[in-house]
Amino acid sequence: MESDPRMVLDLALPQIGGRGGGAEPFALERAIVYHEKVLAKVADEFERYTLTGKLRISEENLRRRGDAVVKVVLDRLAKIAAGQEHFCGYCGKAGVETRCSKCKRAYFCSLCQALGWKYHKVWCL
Repeated sequence: MESDPRMVLDLALPQIGGRGGGAEPFALERAIVYHEKVLAKVADEFERYTLTGKLRISEENLRRRGDAVVKVVLDRLAKIAAGQEHFCGYCGKAGVETRCSKCKRAYFCSLCQALGWKYHKVWCL
């Protein structure tokens, strides 16, 4: 399973109180990491959830829609990598210009600046 190349994009994770591996408001992880670390953490924090041993592959019509989401995400990431777009590191809001005063690399909207610091300070220079 460690060599499994499948990736998981979960945009609904925050709806059940979860965050991605880097505390993002989504999960884009290798399938094994998503299942064993991200979902396991959510299940541990909320006792009413039971983590199963099953990963299901989506039906064809869902995969096509998923491919469209992947394209949008990759296009946005390309703009971000080129420095053409910035987003809030906590909520994901696009077009923010306020940067971390310490590292000058992370961006946060005014509503999330204090909330985002809790997670960002772990990686901040």
